[in-house]
Amino acid sequence: MIRPYLELPRTVYILALGSFINRAGAFFLVFLTIYLGEHLHLGERFATRTMGVFGAGAIIAAIVGGHLADWLGRKRVMLASLFGGAAVLCAFTALTNPWHLQAAVFAFGFLGEMYRPASTAMVSDVTTTEQRPTAFALLYFSVNLGFAVGPIVGGEVVERFSFSTIFLADAATSATYAIIILLALRETIHLAHAQSLQARSESSPGKSTPGEATPAAASPAADPAPPRIEVGWRQALARLGRDRVFLTFCLATLCISMCFMQHLSTLPLFAREHGIGAKTYGRLIALNGALIVVLQLPFTTLLRRFDRGRMIALSTLIIGAGYGLTAFAHTPTEFAGTIFVWTIGELMQLPFLASVASDLAPADMRGRYMGVFGLCFSSANMIGAPIGGEVLARFGGGYIWAGCFAMGLISGALFLSIRRHISIREATRLIA
Repeated sequence: MIRPYLELPRTVYILALGSFINRAGAFFLVFLTIYLGEHLHLGERFATRTMGVFGAGAIIAAIVGGHLADWLGRKRVMLASLFGGAAVLCAFTALTNPWHLQAAVFAFGFLGEMYRPASTAMVSDVTTTEQRPTAFALLYFSVNLGFAVGPIVGGEVVERFSFSTIFLADAATSATYAIIILLALRETIHLAHAQSLQARSESSPGKSTPGEATPAAASPAADPAPPRIEVGWRQALARLGRDRVFLTFCLATLCISMCFMQHLSTLPLFAREHGIGAKTYGRLIALNGALIVVLQLPFTTLLRRFDRGRMIALSTLIIGAGYGLTAFAHTPTEFAGTIFVWTIGELMQLPFLASVASDLAPADMRGRYMGVFGLCFSSANMIGAPIGGEVLARFGGGYIWAGCFAMGLISGALFLSIRRHISIREATRLIA
């Protein structure tokens, strides 16, 4: 069980360490709706709409970040994103005007999220198809190890000190992650470039490309100058538009993400209606991270032998059911039970979801494909949070959780519709 993780490249371990530090201090989004709605008395609708503003910034970040990751390199984009996001968080603590608050949240959504497509592209650059589920599982393990600690600490700090303190702490952990990248990581875009050239030469018998390399073979002494991308925006959009399997995959991801992202928007407000404060909610949502810390690595190793398409489809049904059961939760124990259910679905889905997205991406468009994949989560925040807030304010939480269950059913059906195509594309990557 442990051996596949020990065989991963050094780059993956460094990204996992940085992800843990960053996530352990990721207090901003967890407590944002409580801060705006309760502390600043701006109301539930404003709070959830502001989460939608964050999603809008993150959408642009996914598009721009993916393009820049293929153009300027993975490392530069991650540094600009993490340092920029830290600066925005520092400024946020001084704001009280609603328009200024939303502008800052939008800026954080853009700058703070721009590193994600670059990070996933870097993992894909240095790993083989067989290693990717394990690599992404380790990253999610690190993220959730931080998430198991962060909300508990954040809730305690809010009770004893202030919201400003946790936002500044979030900025500090983002900057720390950036410093780790600056000092410990080398650029990897040249590996994707080499893989693209190799794939082209293998698809054209009789032609050879000098200087071909694989992730394991290339080990530069210093960061190489990133090659300029050969696929322009128009060509990239045309190729994406023709890739119906990937687009259906992204639509299914968007549907289940609109359900899943409610834990950052309407779930804390719904829990508040049942007398659950910031401190208790921090402990409840930390259960999600704790379960993933304990179960993610053995789950991933166990589930690697099963068909990914079917497993992802099943996981969406479990996530939808878990959120659907929230309609019947009134006590902290009952909320914990629903969190347990949808966390099991998350354990089954997330490492394999990113792995499949990476396998579907051509090497020379990996950053942009992963950017579009990340767009699903950003769009879910932008669309799902405001809709959830409106439904909560007008009709009550029961309708939200029924809708989440329905989204799980739709997402599962979409994943099943492309299951065979996913298997064929993965087999092609393995042969290549």
